[in-house]
Amino acid sequence: MQQKIKAFTLQELLVVMVLSSILLSTLYIGLQMTQQYFIRFSRSGESIEQLQLLQRIMSKDIEQSEWMLSRNHELILIRQDKNVVYTLGDEIVREQNGVLTDRLPFSAQNARFSFQDKETYSREQSIADVCNFTISYQGEVLTYSFAKQYAAAQQIIISRKANNITSLWQD
Repeated sequence: MQQKIKAFTLQELLVVMVLSSILLSTLYIGLQMTQQYFIRFSRSGESIEQLQLLQRIMSKDIEQSEWMLSRNHELILIRQDKNVVYTLGDEIVREQNGVLTDRLPFSAQNARFSFQDKETYSREQSIADVCNFTISYQGEVLTYSFAKQYAAAQQIIISRKANNITSLWQD
């Protein structure tokens, strides 16, 4: 007497293979989509970190500076040990004593400088106590505003030498 061996038929194996391939292709597509979302999220996080870095560095530089000057689209911060220049254009560039230290890929628009609530338009260096500009980021307009607080002694020097800006930090 012949014994029957229990096994799957060829049709059953084909059905299982088709269903397995459909399941694996769906999982592969899902993995690709998850990977793409992760990459986008990581890049977005890096951009947000750079925006926060810009805020921190500019605030610290302005706070530590003795004088804040403006010229065209440049913010010039004068200290005894170093000068820091921010160029606000198609990208934000930070130079320290003439050496490029940071380059941020954000376009600064509508850069405005003012001193004692009066906007400075000069192409020459002008003293400033407020710097405002905007950055477009993912369809939103972010406004940055930085203010310099001058000491009373500096206010007296400013009022005495208002006509000669370059001599302000040389005394």
